[in-house]
Amino acid sequence: MYMKEKESWYVWTDIERDPAQNMAIDESLFLKIPGFSGTPLLRTYGWDSPSISIGRSQIYPDEYAKSHSIVRRISGGGIVFHGSDFTYSIFIPNGHKIFEMGRMDCYRILHHPVVSFYKKMGIDATLAKSSGMPADKSRMQCFVAPAQYDVVSKNGKLAGAAQRRGRAGILHQGSLKLDGISQSRVRILRNFIDAFESWFRVAFVKFPLDAELFSVADSLAETRYSSRSWNVSGEYN
Repeated sequence: MYMKEKESWYVWTDIERDPAQNMAIDESLFLKIPGFSGTPLLRTYGWDSPSISIGRSQIYPDEYAKSHSIVRRISGGGIVFHGSDFTYSIFIPNGHKIFEMGRMDCYRILHHPVVSFYKKMGIDATLAKSSGMPADKSRMQCFVAPAQYDVVSKNGKLAGAAQRRGRAGILHQGSLKLDGISQSRVRILRNFIDAFESWFRVAFVKFPLDAELFSVADSLAETRYSSRSWNVSGEYN
């Protein structure tokens, strides 16, 4: 348990979407953080086809282009293969106590409930005490080597995340491996949300969706995340 007093967070259990739309919605929400009135948001979502997301400054992995849809995130981190994983994003507004933490403490706090989720799934998970990431991160795969405070077990890395931080708030994008978990997606989702409710002692309320959010996301999906210049080189006009 982290919070001394119960507070409300938004939650949005989104559907499976194409890679460009997934990343466009996250950026649209990141831009919308000033309108959250200080309330964090947890968004869960899926991918409608085998996909790869790469970190903001990574080299485009052309060798996977024929078998996967590849999209560049606005956050950092390494190559993540999507489709069989569980993905989520957390948006922390400026003024919330988590926003005031340093980057590494922020990762640590947000990964504690992920550890609790895995333990509820029967997997002995913990936080990585140190980083095993290579110095050159331009071609790094997320699940090959854990960073400090990633979620790990004796068999290796289970979950990691990357962040984009701005004056208005933090975007935290995470991915969980589901190897060895036999429960349904519905049950996995419920246990994941329960873990955040318990650890942060929050009451989740449904996020109020509006047409403007999707209008901005549709524009970003078309002009940025479906653009070869962005996905290959990180250039965006």
